[in-house]
Amino acid sequence: MDCRLARLTPPYRLVVVDMDGTYLNSAGQISERNYKLASTLQQRGVHFVIATGRPSAVLQPLINEMGVASLPTVTFNGACLQHARANLPSTPLWYDAIEAAKAREVVALCTEQLGLGISYSTRATSYFVASTPEQREKLSTYERLEKVAQDHVLGSAAELFAVDSLPLALKIVALTPTPDAHAADARAALSGRGIHVISAEMHIEFVNEHVNKAAALRRLCDVLGVPLAGVVAFGDAMNDLEMLSSVGLGVAMKNAREAVKAVAAETCDFTNDEDGVARRCEELITQGLL
Repeated sequence: MDCRLARLTPPYRLVVVDMDGTYLNSAGQISERNYKLASTLQQRGVHFVIATGRPSAVLQPLINEMGVASLPTVTFNGACLQHARANLPSTPLWYDAIEAAKAREVVALCTEQLGLGISYSTRATSYFVASTPEQREKLSTYERLEKVAQDHVLGSAAELFAVDSLPLALKIVALTPTPDAHAADARAALSGRGIHVISAEMHIEFVNEHVNKAAALRRLCDVLGVPLAGVVAFGDAMNDLEMLSSVGLGVAMKNAREAVKAVAAETCDFTNDEDGVARRCEELITQGLL
């Protein structure tokens, strides 16, 4: 184990996990070992929190599986903080939506200049803009991999903004085969506009400038009375950078991107397919740190 944080610390009081590539295996499922972890931690008086780029509605079936009555969740990459409950509607605690004018600018950039299909996600629903068969094919792949079902598929940005009482977006996603390159283009085009651009596996994501998992986690910690130094965080992707670098113990999965491993305090010995989250937490429990 690459462990650069070797100091003694009081027991950690909160564990926060990313979902895809971290808590979920490659099949998008919760393993039995990880499944048991949430209830084990809660029984020990340790808060268990999910922090994901996924929309809140997509997360609900996984919450229902986990064997816990309720837990806090950070969704939309930190644009929404909510209290999730098994088999019951979640309760939003805080959210940060993209202003309408900024959303129009992002959508125009993606659809008109970059030629990409986009997903426009609100708290309750989502819209996909696809003007070509290729974009619709990418949508199908995105839905399958991310377990996201788009509620409305439209043919143009004009149709999107013609929707009656269109809600504000918490996150806008553009699907692309070259996310790093298109993310760089988007950052340059939107410089100074107050938009945070994140490169992901098959897409780029747009949220408000100061939105990230760490910022939402900080709000939650204030409510719970837990200092960030008392938090263990697990992640694997670029949207986990701020979270892993701000907590007491940031753990990058063995399968994490190299940039993520570079900011984490340690790299786990195991991947998401090897129950890395549960294994490391079990070690911390044995050491008296959880």
